Amino acid sequence: MRSGISKEVAVFVSFFVSAVLHELVVAVPCRILKFWAFLGIMLQIPLITLTSCLKSKFRDTMVSHPFLVSY
Repeated sequence: MRSGISKEVAVFVSFFVSAVLHELVVAVPCRILKFWAFLGIMLQIPLITLTSCLKSKFRDTMVSHPFLVSY
């Protein structure tokens, strides 16, 4: 982010690099290249966005988990 890229791009790049490395760590020793680890990590990005929206929407209700709410 210091180099001027947006937070969203920085998150995507870091998740992408992490997903590729995790896939290689799992796939190479097991000799199985199925992309499940890659997909599992990359699908966390929309879940982060969804969780953020839900936390802001239900901030002052009992739906929100008490440990996740910042006071």
